[in-house]
Amino acid sequence: MKKLFILCIAIFVFALVLTGCDNTPVKTEYSLNEHAILDDIEITMVDATYQNNILEVEFKMKNNRDNTISIAPDTYFKLYDINQVQVPNKYQNDNNMIKKGDTINFTLQYNIQEKELYEILFYSGIVENNIKFTITNLNK
Repeated sequence: MKKLFILCIAIFVFALVLTGCDNTPVKTEYSLNEHAILDDIEITMVDATYQNNILEVEFKMKNNRDNTISIAPDTYFKLYDINQVQVPNKYQNDNNMIKKGDTINFTLQYNIQEKELYEILFYSGIVENNIKFTITNLNK
């Protein structure tokens, strides 16, 4: 019985090591050109500009899921103004569909006042998890 208990403990410890339970914090905030993955979607903010009260942000997105996904800009991406009201995207992409294994560039435009820091939240559409893309020092 004692050997069985020790064997069970050893299996449990081995399983913890294999699953990566090493208390390493999961990264949830990204800047320009940092590669992120959330729920089998690879996403990188590749460009951000601000001109004439328009914040334009371009993302490179790869779909690693088993099916095609359709990106709804104001559902997958959320930007809030200083009053915590969601600012709607005003840019219409030619393609909102990403087939399994495909990569697209996806552009967003927001009519918003100039600030020191912009934060765009990305939701994968699977759960309420999100990651944040921060934009600072534009046009400086």
